[in-house]
Amino acid sequence: MSTKTSTKKIIQNLALGLFLIGLPLGSWYYLKAGFNYHKELMSELKDYGRIPEFTLVNQNGKTVNRSSIEGKTAILSFFNPNNESYGRTMEYFRKYFSQFKEREDLIYVAVALQPTDAKQLAALAQKEELNAIQHYFLAGDQGVVKSMIKEGVQIPDLANRGEDMTIPRSSSVIDVPNEYPYFVLINESGMIRNYYDINNDQSLTRLIEHLALTLPRRSEEEAVLKREKEK
Repeated sequence: MSTKTSTKKIIQNLALGLFLIGLPLGSWYYLKAGFNYHKELMSELKDYGRIPEFTLVNQNGKTVNRSSIEGKTAILSFFNPNNESYGRTMEYFRKYFSQFKEREDLIYVAVALQPTDAKQLAALAQKEELNAIQHYFLAGDQGVVKSMIKEGVQIPDLANRGEDMTIPRSSSVIDVPNEYPYFVLINESGMIRNYYDINNDQSLTRLIEHLALTLPRRSEEEAVLKREKEK
């Protein structure tokens, strides 16, 4: 066998070895990295208790309570149009809705921190182009709003997470705050899973990742049927 033929065979064997060993190892590495990242994301979703019972009015003048939103995943916020965080709240509501617009099981709940009536809520929803059935602009008795915060979502301290990623919260709410610059992720049973800083892009991106993981899987058949109905 010539030296040239022998060298060619060695190269072929090396290439085959890389294919048979290197490719599976590479695939294993990426699968493991993906699994670990998935595990990390899931570990950030905690049980912070259920949101309390409430009764408020939406932009259509209809009564909404806790049972109205149960059975759906919710992004909850509290807003005041006079605060800087208001603009980002509405901006990201639009972004999330654009990304998950086919998911009618994902709703967006915005509770007014200041006294507001249904007519004003309707004007806000119209102005912000957030008029889909998934959008809930809510307002009502200030005592109810205070209870939702004090007895339910509370005030998160995102800067001081525990080693297990648990977020400490303050229940010392004396009155309805002037601003609540956080999104709150709530699952279908009304359980609070995590908090996100409205003024932090990385935190808001994390919300998208958590939504992608926690929203119930939809079969391709369901997606096709929905598209057919919309035609």
